[in-house]
Amino acid sequence: MASRLFKQIMRPPEDLTTGSILRNVVILALPIAITQSFTVLFHFVDTAFIGHLPYSRDALAAVTFSGHVMFFINTMLIGLTIGTTAMVARFVGEKEPDKAALTVFNSFVMCLVLSVVLALIGILLSGRVLRVLGAEGNVLRLGVEYLEILMVSSVAMIMLFLIGSILQGAGDGITPMWLFGGANVVNVILDPIFIYDWGLGMGVKGAALATVIGRGLFCLIGIFVLSRGLSRVHVQPKHFRFKLQAMWQLITIGGPSAFQMMIRSLSGLFLIMIVGKGFGATAVAALGIGGRTVMLALMPGFGIGRASGALAGQNLGARKPDRAVVSVWTSVVIYSVFMGVGMGLGLGFPRTFMRIFTPNQEVIAMGAVYLRYAASVYLFIGLGIVLSKSMEGTGYTLVPMGLTAVTLFGITIPLALVLPQVFGTGIQGVWAAFVVGNVFHAAGAFVVFRLGKWKKKRIVLDYREVAIPPQESVATPE
Repeated sequence: MASRLFKQIMRPPEDLTTGSILRNVVILALPIAITQSFTVLFHFVDTAFIGHLPYSRDALAAVTFSGHVMFFINTMLIGLTIGTTAMVARFVGEKEPDKAALTVFNSFVMCLVLSVVLALIGILLSGRVLRVLGAEGNVLRLGVEYLEILMVSSVAMIMLFLIGSILQGAGDGITPMWLFGGANVVNVILDPIFIYDWGLGMGVKGAALATVIGRGLFCLIGIFVLSRGLSRVHVQPKHFRFKLQAMWQLITIGGPSAFQMMIRSLSGLFLIMIVGKGFGATAVAALGIGGRTVMLALMPGFGIGRASGALAGQNLGARKPDRAVVSVWTSVVIYSVFMGVGMGLGLGFPRTFMRIFTPNQEVIAMGAVYLRYAASVYLFIGLGIVLSKSMEGTGYTLVPMGLTAVTLFGITIPLALVLPQVFGTGIQGVWAAFVVGNVFHAAGAFVVFRLGKWKKKRIVLDYREVAIPPQESVATPE
Protein backbone atom coordinates (compact mmCIF):
# COMPACT_ATOMS: atom_id res chain seq x y z
CA MET A 1 0.00 0.00 0.00
CA ALA A 2 2.75 2.44 0.98
CA SER A 3 4.82 1.61 -2.11
CA ARG A 4 1.79 2.13 -4.34
CA LEU A 5 1.08 5.53 -2.77
CA PHE A 6 4.74 6.49 -3.20
CA LYS A 7 4.58 5.60 -6.90
CA GLN A 8 1.43 7.69 -7.28
CA ILE A 9 3.09 10.64 -5.56
CA MET A 10 6.11 10.38 -7.86
CA ARG A 11 3.88 9.93 -10.92
CA PRO A 12 0.39 11.22 -10.08
CA PRO A 13 -2.61 10.30 -12.27
CA GLU A 14 -3.52 12.68 -15.08
CA ASP A 15 -7.08 13.23 -13.79
CA LEU A 16 -7.34 14.34 -10.15
CA THR A 17 -11.09 14.98 -10.33
CA THR A 18 -11.92 11.28 -9.95
CA GLY A 19 -11.05 8.54 -7.48
CA SER A 20 -10.13 8.83 -3.81
CA ILE A 21 -10.16 12.43 -2.56
CA LEU A 22 -7.77 11.62 0.29
CA ARG A 23 -5.36 9.99 -2.16
CA ASN A 24 -5.52 12.97 -4.52
CA VAL A 25 -4.91 15.45 -1.70
CA VAL A 26 -1.92 13.49 -0.42
CA ILE A 27 -0.25 12.85 -3.79
CA LEU A 28 -0.51 16.53 -4.74
CA ALA A 29 -0.18 18.23 -1.36
CA LEU A 30 2.87 16.36 -0.08
CA PRO A 31 5.30 17.43 -2.83
CA ILE A 32 3.85 20.95 -2.92
CA ALA A 33 4.25 21.24 0.86
CA ILE A 34 7.87 20.13 0.53
CA THR A 35 8.37 22.65 -2.27
CA GLN A 36 6.95 25.47 -0.16
CA SER A 37 9.32 24.49 2.64
CA PHE A 38 12.21 24.70 0.18
CA THR A 39 11.29 28.33 -0.55
CA VAL A 40 11.84 29.15 3.12
CA LEU A 41 14.99 27.05 3.34
CA PHE A 42 16.83 29.59 1.17
CA HIS A 43 16.54 32.13 4.00
CA PHE A 44 16.75 29.45 6.70
CA VAL A 45 20.12 28.27 5.39
CA ASP A 46 21.43 31.80 4.84
CA THR A 47 20.44 32.76 8.39
CA ALA A 48 22.06 29.66 9.88
CA PHE A 49 25.41 30.31 8.20
CA ILE A 50 25.35 34.08 8.73
CA GLY A 51 24.45 33.58 12.41
CA HIS A 52 27.88 32.05 13.04
CA LEU A 53 29.91 34.96 11.70
CA PRO A 54 31.97 36.87 14.30
CA TYR A 55 29.65 39.87 13.90
CA SER A 56 26.50 37.68 13.96
CA ARG A 57 24.14 40.07 15.77
CA ASP A 58 24.58 42.89 13.25
CA ALA A 59 24.61 40.45 10.34
CA LEU A 60 21.36 38.79 11.47
CA ALA A 61 19.69 42.16 11.99
CA ALA A 62 20.82 43.24 8.51
CA VAL A 63 19.48 40.09 6.90
CA THR A 64 16.18 40.50 8.77
CA PHE A 65 15.73 44.07 7.54
CA SER A 66 16.67 43.06 3.99
CA GLY A 67 14.48 39.96 4.06
CA HIS A 68 11.38 42.01 4.81
CA VAL A 69 12.17 44.37 1.92
CA MET A 70 12.62 41.40 -0.44
CA PHE A 71 9.42 39.84 0.82
CA PHE A 72 7.52 43.05 0.07
CA ILE A 73 8.88 43.31 -3.47
CA ASN A 74 8.52 39.64 -4.37
CA THR A 75 5.02 39.19 -2.99
CA MET A 76 3.63 41.78 -5.39
CA LEU A 77 4.43 39.35 -8.22
CA ILE A 78 4.00 36.05 -6.39
CA GLY A 79 0.37 37.06 -5.91
CA LEU A 80 -0.06 37.14 -9.69
CA THR A 81 1.12 33.53 -9.86
CA ILE A 82 -1.95 32.59 -7.83
CA GLY A 83 -4.04 33.81 -10.75
CA THR A 84 -1.97 31.59 -13.03
CA THR A 85 -2.52 28.57 -10.77
CA ALA A 86 -6.27 29.18 -10.68
CA MET A 87 -6.58 29.54 -14.46
CA VAL A 88 -4.34 26.59 -15.29
CA ALA A 89 -6.18 24.38 -12.78
CA ARG A 90 -9.56 25.37 -14.19
CA PHE A 91 -8.55 24.75 -17.81
CA VAL A 92 -6.92 21.43 -16.95
CA GLY A 93 -10.17 20.42 -15.27
CA GLU A 94 -12.06 21.48 -18.40
CA LYS A 95 -9.64 19.47 -20.59
CA GLU A 96 -8.45 22.63 -22.42
CA PRO A 97 -4.61 22.32 -22.64
CA ASP A 98 -4.25 25.12 -25.22
CA LYS A 99 -5.98 27.60 -22.94
CA ALA A 100 -3.67 26.55 -20.12
CA ALA A 101 -0.58 27.03 -22.32
CA LEU A 102 -1.81 30.43 -23.54
CA THR A 103 -2.29 31.48 -19.93
CA VAL A 104 1.27 30.39 -19.13
CA PHE A 105 2.82 32.47 -21.93
CA ASN A 106 0.98 35.66 -20.99
CA SER A 107 1.77 35.14 -17.32
CA PHE A 108 5.45 34.70 -18.16
CA VAL A 109 5.57 37.97 -20.07
CA MET A 110 3.84 39.94 -17.32
CA CYS A 111 5.93 38.54 -14.47
CA LEU A 112 9.25 38.86 -16.31
CA VAL A 113 8.75 42.52 -17.20
CA LEU A 114 7.45 43.49 -13.77
CA SER A 115 10.12 41.56 -11.87
CA VAL A 116 12.96 43.24 -13.79
CA VAL A 117 11.47 46.71 -13.21
CA LEU A 118 10.95 46.10 -9.50
CA ALA A 119 14.46 44.66 -9.10
CA LEU A 120 16.01 47.76 -10.65
CA ILE A 121 13.95 50.06 -8.44
CA GLY A 122 14.88 48.00 -5.40
CA ILE A 123 18.61 48.21 -6.15
CA LEU A 124 18.44 52.00 -6.51
CA LEU A 125 16.48 52.54 -3.30
CA SER A 126 17.88 49.80 -1.05
CA GLY A 127 19.88 52.12 1.23
CA ARG A 128 17.05 54.61 1.70
CA VAL A 129 14.50 51.92 2.47
CA LEU A 130 16.71 50.26 5.08
CA ARG A 131 17.30 53.62 6.80
CA VAL A 132 13.55 54.22 6.98
CA LEU A 133 13.10 50.81 8.61
CA GLY A 134 15.61 51.76 11.30
CA ALA A 135 18.87 50.19 10.10
CA GLU A 136 21.97 52.20 10.89
CA GLY A 137 25.73 51.89 11.20
CA ASN A 138 27.17 48.46 10.50
CA VAL A 139 23.69 46.93 10.21
CA LEU A 140 22.86 49.37 7.41
CA ARG A 141 26.12 48.68 5.56
CA LEU A 142 25.68 44.92 5.72
CA GLY A 143 22.01 45.18 4.79
CA VAL A 144 22.75 47.16 1.63
CA GLU A 145 25.46 44.67 0.58
CA TYR A 146 23.08 41.75 1.04
CA LEU A 147 20.01 43.41 -0.47
CA GLU A 148 21.61 44.74 -3.65
CA ILE A 149 22.79 41.30 -4.71
CA LEU A 150 19.59 39.59 -3.61
CA MET A 151 17.60 41.96 -5.82
CA VAL A 152 19.23 40.33 -8.84
CA SER A 153 18.03 36.92 -7.70
CA SER A 154 14.48 38.20 -7.29
CA VAL A 155 13.88 37.92 -11.04
CA ALA A 156 14.91 34.25 -11.09
CA MET A 157 13.02 33.59 -7.86
CA ILE A 158 9.76 35.02 -9.23
CA MET A 159 10.07 33.07 -12.47
CA LEU A 160 10.94 29.87 -10.61
CA PHE A 161 7.93 30.37 -8.35
CA LEU A 162 5.76 30.99 -11.43
CA ILE A 163 6.95 27.77 -13.05
CA GLY A 164 6.12 25.89 -9.87
CA SER A 165 2.65 27.48 -9.73
CA ILE A 166 1.96 26.51 -13.34
CA LEU A 167 2.88 22.87 -12.84
CA GLN A 168 1.08 22.64 -9.50
CA GLY A 169 -2.09 24.05 -11.03
CA ALA A 170 -1.87 21.31 -13.66
CA GLY A 171 -1.60 18.67 -10.94
CA ASP A 172 2.17 18.11 -11.07
CA GLY A 173 3.72 18.69 -7.65
CA ILE A 174 6.82 16.58 -8.24
CA THR A 175 8.66 18.61 -10.88
CA PRO A 176 8.56 21.88 -8.85
CA MET A 177 9.80 19.92 -5.83
CA TRP A 178 12.89 18.79 -7.76
CA LEU A 179 13.48 22.31 -9.09
CA PHE A 180 13.31 24.03 -5.70
CA GLY A 181 15.15 21.18 -4.02
CA GLY A 182 17.98 21.39 -6.52
CA ALA A 183 18.24 25.16 -6.07
CA ASN A 184 18.50 24.64 -2.32
CA VAL A 185 21.22 22.03 -2.67
CA VAL A 186 23.29 24.47 -4.73
CA ASN A 187 22.67 27.16 -2.11
CA VAL A 188 23.74 24.89 0.77
CA ILE A 189 26.93 23.91 -1.03
CA LEU A 190 27.91 27.44 -2.06
CA ASP A 191 26.92 29.33 1.12
CA PRO A 192 29.84 28.31 3.38
CA ILE A 193 32.29 28.57 0.47
CA PHE A 194 31.21 32.12 -0.32
CA ILE A 195 30.60 33.33 3.26
CA TYR A 196 33.50 32.18 5.45
CA ASP A 197 37.16 33.19 5.44
CA TRP A 198 38.36 29.67 4.60
CA GLY A 199 36.53 30.11 1.29
CA LEU A 200 35.93 33.37 -0.55
CA GLY A 201 35.25 35.29 2.68
CA MET A 202 32.47 37.45 1.24
CA GLY A 203 30.29 37.45 4.36
CA VAL A 204 26.63 38.38 3.84
CA LYS A 205 27.33 39.19 0.18
CA GLY A 206 28.41 35.58 -0.34
CA ALA A 207 25.08 34.30 1.00
CA ALA A 208 23.18 36.48 -1.45
CA LEU A 209 25.38 35.44 -4.38
CA ALA A 210 24.89 31.74 -3.62
CA THR A 211 21.14 32.30 -3.72
CA VAL A 212 21.39 34.05 -7.10
CA ILE A 213 23.29 31.14 -8.64
CA GLY A 214 21.01 28.43 -7.24
CA ARG A 215 17.76 30.09 -8.28
CA GLY A 216 19.01 31.18 -11.69
CA LEU A 217 20.25 27.73 -12.69
CA PHE A 218 17.03 25.91 -11.84
CA CYS A 219 14.86 28.64 -13.31
CA LEU A 220 16.47 27.86 -16.67
CA ILE A 221 15.84 24.16 -16.14
CA GLY A 222 12.18 24.88 -15.40
CA ILE A 223 11.79 26.85 -18.63
CA PHE A 224 13.28 23.90 -20.50
CA VAL A 225 10.72 21.56 -18.89
CA LEU A 226 7.77 23.71 -20.01
CA SER A 227 9.06 24.31 -23.53
CA ARG A 228 9.79 20.62 -24.14
CA GLY A 229 6.51 19.31 -22.78
CA LEU A 230 8.27 17.24 -20.12
CA SER A 231 5.41 17.83 -17.70
CA ARG A 232 1.66 18.41 -17.96
CA VAL A 233 1.86 21.84 -19.56
CA HIS A 234 3.48 22.20 -22.97
CA VAL A 235 4.03 25.74 -24.20
CA GLN A 236 4.70 25.75 -27.94
CA PRO A 237 5.39 28.56 -30.44
CA LYS A 238 1.70 28.60 -31.42
CA HIS A 239 0.91 29.81 -27.91
CA PHE A 240 3.24 32.83 -28.19
CA ARG A 241 0.37 35.30 -28.53
CA PHE A 242 -0.34 38.36 -26.44
CA LYS A 243 -3.91 37.89 -25.28
CA LEU A 244 -5.47 40.83 -23.47
CA GLN A 245 -8.30 38.67 -22.20
CA ALA A 246 -5.81 36.28 -20.57
CA MET A 247 -3.82 39.15 -19.07
CA TRP A 248 -6.98 40.76 -17.72
CA GLN A 249 -8.06 37.50 -16.12
CA LEU A 250 -4.62 37.12 -14.55
CA ILE A 251 -4.84 40.64 -13.16
CA THR A 252 -8.41 40.39 -11.86
CA ILE A 253 -7.75 37.03 -10.22
CA GLY A 254 -4.14 37.45 -9.21
CA GLY A 255 -4.33 41.18 -8.46
CA PRO A 256 -6.22 40.81 -5.17
CA SER A 257 -3.86 38.01 -4.15
CA ALA A 258 -0.88 40.16 -5.04
CA PHE A 259 -2.36 43.02 -3.03
CA GLN A 260 -3.06 40.65 -0.14
CA MET A 261 0.56 39.53 -0.10
CA MET A 262 1.68 43.16 -0.33
CA ILE A 263 -0.48 43.85 2.72
CA ARG A 264 1.20 40.97 4.55
CA SER A 265 4.67 42.13 3.62
CA LEU A 266 3.85 45.76 4.40
CA SER A 267 2.57 44.74 7.82
CA GLY A 268 5.84 42.86 8.28
CA LEU A 269 7.75 46.06 7.50
CA PHE A 270 5.64 47.99 10.03
CA LEU A 271 6.25 45.27 12.58
CA ILE A 272 10.00 45.35 12.04
CA MET A 273 9.91 49.15 12.41
CA ILE A 274 7.98 48.86 15.68
CA VAL A 275 10.42 46.28 17.03
CA GLY A 276 13.58 47.95 15.67
CA LYS A 277 12.82 51.47 16.86
CA GLY A 278 11.25 50.39 20.13
CA PHE A 279 13.45 47.53 21.29
CA GLY A 280 16.73 47.59 19.31
CA ALA A 281 18.89 45.25 17.21
CA THR A 282 18.64 42.32 19.63
CA ALA A 283 14.86 42.28 19.29
CA VAL A 284 15.13 42.57 15.50
CA ALA A 285 17.49 39.60 15.37
CA ALA A 286 15.14 37.60 17.63
CA LEU A 287 12.17 38.45 15.43
CA GLY A 288 14.13 37.55 12.29
CA ILE A 289 15.19 34.11 13.56
CA GLY A 290 11.86 33.40 15.25
CA GLY A 291 9.92 34.53 12.22
CA ARG A 292 11.84 32.29 9.86
CA THR A 293 11.45 29.35 12.20
CA VAL A 294 7.69 29.95 12.26
CA MET A 295 7.61 30.29 8.47
CA LEU A 296 9.34 26.93 8.16
CA ALA A 297 6.42 25.42 10.08
CA LEU A 298 3.84 27.39 8.11
CA MET A 299 5.15 26.79 4.59
CA PRO A 300 3.78 23.23 4.36
CA GLY A 301 0.40 24.84 5.06
CA PHE A 302 0.83 27.23 2.16
CA GLY A 303 1.75 24.19 0.07
CA ILE A 304 -1.23 22.17 1.23
CA GLY A 305 -3.43 25.21 0.65
CA ARG A 306 -2.13 25.62 -2.89
CA ALA A 307 -2.67 21.91 -3.55
CA SER A 308 -6.18 22.16 -2.12
CA GLY A 309 -6.84 25.20 -4.30
CA ALA A 310 -5.58 23.41 -7.41
CA LEU A 311 -7.80 20.40 -6.67
CA ALA A 312 -10.78 22.62 -5.91
CA GLY A 313 -10.20 24.56 -9.14
CA GLN A 314 -9.93 21.39 -11.22
CA ASN A 315 -13.08 19.98 -9.64
CA LEU A 316 -14.99 23.19 -10.29
CA GLY A 317 -13.76 23.03 -13.89
CA ALA A 318 -15.08 19.47 -14.05
CA ARG A 319 -18.36 20.71 -12.47
CA LYS A 320 -17.89 18.76 -9.25
CA PRO A 321 -18.27 21.41 -6.50
CA ASP A 322 -18.99 18.84 -3.77
CA ARG A 323 -15.65 17.15 -4.40
CA ALA A 324 -14.02 20.58 -4.22
CA VAL A 325 -15.45 21.16 -0.72
CA VAL A 326 -14.40 17.74 0.55
CA SER A 327 -10.90 18.24 -0.89
CA VAL A 328 -10.50 21.44 1.10
CA TRP A 329 -11.65 19.98 4.42
CA THR A 330 -9.46 16.93 3.89
CA SER A 331 -6.52 19.28 3.44
CA VAL A 332 -7.45 21.14 6.65
CA VAL A 333 -7.44 17.91 8.65
CA ILE A 334 -4.07 16.82 7.25
CA TYR A 335 -2.42 20.15 8.04
CA SER A 336 -3.99 20.31 11.50
CA VAL A 337 -2.21 17.08 12.42
CA PHE A 338 1.08 18.53 11.21
CA MET A 339 0.54 21.81 13.06
CA GLY A 340 -0.36 19.95 16.23
CA VAL A 341 3.09 18.36 16.18
CA GLY A 342 4.66 21.74 15.39
CA MET A 343 2.82 23.32 18.29
CA GLY A 344 4.24 20.75 20.69
CA LEU A 345 7.78 21.29 19.44
CA GLY A 346 7.47 25.07 19.46
CA LEU A 347 6.11 25.19 23.00
CA GLY A 348 8.51 22.59 24.34
CA PHE A 349 11.84 23.36 22.66
CA PRO A 350 11.94 27.01 21.53
CA ARG A 351 15.53 27.60 22.69
CA THR A 352 16.71 24.57 20.73
CA PHE A 353 15.46 26.12 17.49
CA MET A 354 17.00 29.49 18.32
CA ARG A 355 20.41 27.92 19.04
CA ILE A 356 20.54 26.58 15.49
CA PHE A 357 21.01 30.14 14.27
CA THR A 358 22.98 32.02 16.90
CA PRO A 359 25.00 31.56 20.11
CA ASN A 360 23.92 35.03 21.36
CA GLN A 361 22.08 34.35 24.63
CA GLU A 362 20.04 37.57 24.61
CA VAL A 363 18.73 36.83 21.12
CA ILE A 364 17.98 33.21 22.09
CA ALA A 365 16.02 34.23 25.20
CA MET A 366 13.92 36.86 23.42
CA GLY A 367 13.31 34.68 20.37
CA ALA A 368 12.23 31.70 22.50
CA VAL A 369 9.43 33.76 24.03
CA TYR A 370 8.25 34.76 20.55
CA LEU A 371 8.24 31.11 19.40
CA ARG A 372 6.06 30.09 22.36
CA TYR A 373 3.51 32.78 21.55
CA ALA A 374 3.45 31.78 17.87
CA ALA A 375 3.21 28.04 18.54
CA SER A 376 0.18 28.55 20.78
CA VAL A 377 -1.95 29.52 17.74
CA TYR A 378 -0.49 27.16 15.13
CA LEU A 379 -3.83 25.34 14.70
CA PHE A 380 -5.65 28.64 14.05
CA ILE A 381 -2.95 29.74 11.63
CA GLY A 382 -3.20 26.45 9.76
CA LEU A 383 -6.98 26.72 9.41
CA GLY A 384 -6.78 30.27 8.08
CA ILE A 385 -4.00 29.46 5.62
CA VAL A 386 -5.61 26.38 4.06
CA LEU A 387 -9.09 27.88 3.72
CA SER A 388 -7.79 31.15 2.26
CA LYS A 389 -5.39 29.50 -0.19
CA SER A 390 -8.05 27.02 -1.26
CA MET A 391 -10.47 29.81 -2.15
CA GLU A 392 -7.74 31.72 -3.96
CA GLY A 393 -6.93 28.60 -5.99
CA THR A 394 -10.45 28.69 -7.45
CA GLY A 395 -10.06 32.33 -8.47
CA TYR A 396 -12.00 33.75 -5.50
CA THR A 397 -9.40 36.22 -4.26
CA LEU A 398 -11.06 39.55 -3.44
CA VAL A 399 -12.75 38.61 -0.15
CA PRO A 400 -9.69 36.78 1.29
CA MET A 401 -7.69 39.92 0.48
CA GLY A 402 -10.13 42.08 2.45
CA LEU A 403 -10.02 39.69 5.38
CA THR A 404 -6.22 39.85 5.47
CA ALA A 405 -6.23 43.66 5.33
CA VAL A 406 -8.69 43.95 8.22
CA THR A 407 -6.77 41.42 10.30
CA LEU A 408 -3.34 42.95 9.89
CA PHE A 409 -4.05 46.69 9.79
CA GLY A 410 -7.21 46.66 11.87
CA ILE A 411 -6.03 44.33 14.63
CA THR A 412 -2.39 43.12 14.59
CA ILE A 413 -0.51 46.37 13.89
CA PRO A 414 -2.68 48.60 16.15
CA LEU A 415 -2.31 46.11 19.01
CA ALA A 416 1.46 45.90 18.44
CA LEU A 417 1.59 49.67 18.92
CA VAL A 418 -0.86 49.97 21.79
CA LEU A 419 0.02 47.03 24.03
CA PRO A 420 3.72 47.91 24.64
CA GLN A 421 3.21 51.67 24.93
CA VAL A 422 -0.14 51.97 26.72
CA PHE A 423 -0.22 48.79 28.80
CA GLY A 424 3.54 48.45 29.35
CA THR A 425 3.77 44.87 28.12
CA GLY A 426 7.16 45.39 26.43
CA ILE A 427 8.13 43.24 23.47
CA GLN A 428 5.66 40.56 24.58
CA GLY A 429 2.85 42.91 23.62
CA VAL A 430 4.03 42.66 20.01
CA TRP A 431 4.02 38.87 20.21
CA ALA A 432 0.51 38.93 21.75
CA ALA A 433 -0.75 41.07 18.85
CA PHE A 434 0.43 38.33 16.49
CA VAL A 435 -1.64 35.78 18.42
CA VAL A 436 -4.87 37.79 18.44
CA GLY A 437 -4.61 38.66 14.76
CA ASN A 438 -4.22 35.04 13.68
CA VAL A 439 -7.20 33.85 15.73
CA PHE A 440 -9.38 36.52 14.09
CA HIS A 441 -8.14 35.61 10.61
CA ALA A 442 -8.93 31.92 11.10
CA ALA A 443 -12.47 32.70 12.29
CA GLY A 444 -13.08 35.03 9.34
CA ALA A 445 -11.76 32.52 6.79
CA PHE A 446 -14.05 29.84 8.23
CA VAL A 447 -17.12 32.06 7.87
CA VAL A 448 -16.26 33.13 4.30
CA PHE A 449 -15.59 29.56 3.20
CA ARG A 450 -18.85 28.30 4.68
CA LEU A 451 -20.84 30.97 2.81
CA GLY A 452 -19.72 29.18 -0.38
CA LYS A 453 -19.64 32.06 -2.86
CA TRP A 454 -16.21 30.86 -4.03
CA LYS A 455 -17.91 27.89 -5.72
CA LYS A 456 -19.65 30.25 -8.17
CA LYS A 457 -16.45 31.86 -9.50
CA ARG A 458 -16.22 31.59 -13.32
CA ILE A 459 -13.08 31.78 -15.49
CA VAL A 460 -13.53 32.22 -19.25
CA LEU A 461 -10.91 32.43 -22.01
CA ASP A 462 -11.58 32.44 -25.75
CA TYR A 463 -8.87 30.48 -27.56
CA ARG A 464 -10.11 30.93 -31.13
CA GLU A 465 -7.90 33.91 -31.94
CA VAL A 466 -4.68 31.99 -31.33
CA ALA A 467 -5.58 28.69 -32.95
CA ILE A 468 -3.53 28.05 -36.06
CA PRO A 469 -5.91 28.00 -39.04
CA PRO A 470 -5.82 25.00 -41.35
CA GLN A 471 -3.79 25.41 -44.51
CA GLU A 472 -5.89 26.01 -47.62
CA SER A 473 -5.42 23.37 -50.24
CA VAL A 474 -3.93 24.58 -53.50
CA ALA A 475 -5.19 22.87 -56.61
CA THR A 476 -2.44 21.76 -58.91
CA PRO A 477 -3.05 21.46 -62.65
CA GLU A 478 -3.06 17.95 -63.98
